[in-house]
Amino acid sequence: MKKFIYIVITIFSINTVFSQISDPLTPSIPKKPKEAGVFIGLGGNYQIGTSYVDCEDCKFENGNKFGYTFGINWEDFLINNSIKYGFALVYDDLSIKSSFREREAFEYENNRYIGVNFRHTSDINSSALAIQPYLKFIGFDFMFIKISPSISYVLSSKLQHEKEILDESVLLPNGENVKILFPETNSNKIILEDNDYRDVNSLQIGLATNIGFDFKVDNNYYLSPQFFYYYPFSKYSNYGDNFKISNWRILLELRVKI
Repeated sequence: MKKFIYIVITIFSINTVFSQISDPLTPSIPKKPKEAGVFIGLGGNYQIGTSYVDCEDCKFENGNKFGYTFGINWEDFLINNSIKYGFALVYDDLSIKSSFREREAFEYENNRYIGVNFRHTSDINSSALAIQPYLKFIGFDFMFIKISPSISYVLSSKLQHEKEILDESVLLPNGENVKILFPETNSNKIILEDNDYRDVNSLQIGLATNIGFDFKVDNNYYLSPQFFYYYPFSKYSNYGDNFKISNWRILLELRVKI
């Protein structure tokens, strides 16, 4: 493995040297300056697998929620002004929300039960800070594809598990039509769990890809709209069945030559 890495570095070094040697037939291409930028993105977060809460029969799937991203980056040209390498520091919202409905017995009086429809909702609010080294492949001088391993650390992960009565009223066995409420809250909603999510894997590893376009604002600035997709390799938490969180974003990046 070390020999392979040495060979790759040697090839890149030789290519860089020869690419800057000028002769009448193949004049050298002047190296473009480094660039630094800021970016912001909006999009969606999606749940992979099944998440659990502190309820034996409560399993949540297909969660999704609005998400956002912002960060800074730095990049430089690597080979013949067609491939760049760079680094990004990213703050990412990883929140998801999922729910399911069920019908279960509700105790409306002491030892008296009636079937009621409920909705269970799991709302996980989470954020992470990621480092993303990347390679950026440029085509036609304006279109690019960016590929990056993403290493992130989960900063926070809060869970709220809510149970809601869906029936406005129910017919009791004695023929009386009444409104059913939770006695603890005197309403049709109750919070069953409100704390940190269990067994979160703080270190997350995944793959990020971008497809975008560079538009020159003036000689020193570029504006780059992009589509971003992140796929996780790590489980978000062991408290679930292959529970992961992926996301997509529409990004807008502003870069300046430095």
